[in-house]
Amino acid sequence: MGELRAAVYARTSSDQHPIGQQLAELRGRVADDEVRVPAEWEFVDDGRSSGVTLVRPGLDRLRELIAAAGIERLYVQSPDRLARTCAQQALLLNEFQAAGIEVVFVDRFHTAPDGMTLVHG
Repeated sequence: MGELRAAVYARTSSDQHPIGQQLAELRGRVADDEVRVPAEWEFVDDGRSSGVTLVRPGLDRLRELIAAAGIERLYVQSPDRLARTCAQQALLLNEFQAAGIEVVFVDRFHTAPDGMTLVHG
């Protein structure tokens, strides 16, 4: 079997929460798992895009890669980094699950929307 194809998604909604710390934590988990994520597969929406909408440049590019069957695992800080509402989180997670993507949330204190099976830290 070849190397696991993985990506990272990070989002912050304001300048008060720098994206660098979130990326550092995600990269640390990726390294702990001995997985390699190419720089171009680090998808970031950093303060210019709200979690209220699912139309965000980084998320759009990630979804395109997933639709093309480009990855097998996705690292995200927590469900609220994907979207603010449980309904939108569930929509994205169902989309990822249907594509066979394993979603790893680095923050152990967050849980998935009902009915979702996720991997935690």
